[in-house]
Amino acid sequence: MLDLAAVGFPEVPVFGHYQYSSARPGLATHTHANTVEICYLERGYQTYRAGGREYHLVGGDVFITAPDEPHDTGGHPEDRGVLYWLNLRIPKP
Repeated sequence: MLDLAAVGFPEVPVFGHYQYSSARPGLATHTHANTVEICYLERGYQTYRAGGREYHLVGGDVFITAPDEPHDTGGHPEDRGVLYWLNLRIPKP
């Protein structure tokens, strides 16, 4: 995971990537204050939960959470595959 704020991009505090060949423990419910999170699943399968709904992603899908929106993997593992995620900080007016 990279903290791009540290290299001059304060509005992009996180850029991450995983390449899992086997499932890992799922994500607990969390939020990102004033930050949009964009996940791109290059290949594999992944389940996310937000707003009371489950979203079942397959390779090529994008999942976006709004600022401060609670989300997790809905009790599912982080599945095998390749995932990229980017957090964009939204300035307060």
